[in-house]
Amino acid sequence: MARTGCEEWPIIGYADTGNVDDEVLDSAKSAAREFLNGLTGRNFGTCTYDQRFQVRQYPSDHCAPTSWNGTRLISDGMCCAIKLPIGPVQAITDLRVDGVTLDPASYTMIAGNKLIRISGCWPSSGGCEPGRVKVTYVAGVPLSVGSKYHGLVGAAMGEVVREYVSAFAGNACKLPSRFVAVQRQGITTQALDPALFLNLGLTGMPLTDNLIRTVNPNGLRRKPRVVSIDGPRRR
Repeated sequence: MARTGCEEWPIIGYADTGNVDDEVLDSAKSAAREFLNGLTGRNFGTCTYDQRFQVRQYPSDHCAPTSWNGTRLISDGMCCAIKLPIGPVQAITDLRVDGVTLDPASYTMIAGNKLIRISGCWPSSGGCEPGRVKVTYVAGVPLSVGSKYHGLVGAAMGEVVREYVSAFAGNACKLPSRFVAVQRQGITTQALDPALFLNLGLTGMPLTDNLIRTVNPNGLRRKPRVVSIDGPRRR
């Protein structure tokens, strides 16, 4: 599977004053995005994916036509449906069978991520033969202006980018609120044990932790997936 063309994450609350080296700023933005991507379960941002699917051979009764919403379609079971593993699916941009692009009217999506071919089955392949079905699609939770999570993610990005800029530039950065004890000029400050935050998948930064608690309260490292041993294989 190839991933290309991922959208930029919004950054709110961090203003580039021009005093930061471009390379440092780019590195800070990239690090912040990967940092938040991991802590939020890798749900955010849309990307374009190219995947080839190897559809298995099955008896013909597995591909018997059925009815869906009054339209004659092929059964969504076995070799008649291709389940796209990355979601939510936003759009199918290209679909090819044996190198030939299909008319979008010849296939449809059901249940959010099942790709159904109308009036026919997907061609099967097996063994070491390359998959004959190649799908290019856009998937993920969008972060564009006006989307549901634009502000929440943007605010967390601004907070984390600021910290990475300070760290990468070798400057003193804002001390996270999760430190245990720091003594400066004879003054000792106490706070919570950092292990408490890390075990909870939190950072001690308020905007960032607000995002994590909202979208990933169980601390998942990636979006849950259901794998079927009977479905088409990705090649």
